[in-house]
Amino acid sequence: MIISSLCLEAVADTLDEYNLIIGRLATKIKSGGYFVLFGVLEETFYKVGEKTLPCLSLKESDIRIALTKNGFDIVDMKILISK
Repeated sequence: MIISSLCLEAVADTLDEYNLIIGRLATKIKSGGYFVLFGVLEETFYKVGEKTLPCLSLKESDIRIALTKNGFDIVDMKILISK
């Protein structure tokens, strides 16, 4: 099992890079394994203390396409909206 929380959108500068990273992760998971992904949608930055850092703005469809293109079956996907 691989778990990623708020990491991939922070290290990828483009959607192509995001897809490449997802593909690399796919090679690390054994058959029957799981990839649990936590992230944010349509954000362009995040803050660590007083520092503002860029992140890749992703839509739900971008994530779904990247996962399926790289051989993942999406078992469950939840979108939580903060108010």
